[in-house]
Amino acid sequence: MPPHAVTLWLDDGRRVRTTFTSEGTGTRVQTVFDPEPTNPIDLQRSGWQAILDSYAAYVSQSQGKL
Repeated sequence: MPPHAVTLWLDDGRRVRTTFTSEGTGTRVQTVFDPEPTNPIDLQRSGWQAILDSYAAYVSQSQGKL
């Protein structure tokens, strides 16, 4: 069974946790992160969302190729 969550610690000690939850015919991917003090939280949230969007695009393109 694949893991349902991945937790990592960034070089500066902040924690990032991504969970994968079955939902209908798909999977909900959610990332919760410790913000860094320099940039606004909205900017950081947008950056993490861009990472998840890229991951979703990669998975969509990879389906059937595995």
